[in-house]
Amino acid sequence: MNKFIGFSLLFCLTACQPATEDSSSMQVKSEPPVSQQAPTVDANIQCNQAWFARVESTLNSGDGKGHGPDLGSLEWQSVIEFKLGIRGNSDIPKKGTDDWCAFIDKQLPK
Repeated sequence: MNKFIGFSLLFCLTACQPATEDSSSMQVKSEPPVSQQAPTVDANIQCNQAWFARVESTLNSGDGKGHGPDLGSLEWQSVIEFKLGIRGNSDIPKKGTDDWCAFIDKQLPK
């Protein structure tokens, strides 16, 4: 039994090894960092409690019974992304940053 487990582990490890092709001939396509993909922060966006309240009035993160995350919290930001249908997208700036607020502001329904 131990030999079977050892062989299985060895097989898994060797199966995950890169091909023996010369790495100089391999081309790796890399994406530019998010900061290069997204525009810079909109100077008119103030990422503060007033902005959070405006977003909340548009998207309402609560459950309709008076329960919901604290405005501006990471949980609230995740709910806002969910409400906009963008949670999990790779182009969203890091939560808790002015870039995130500017990005979300552009996603809000007008």
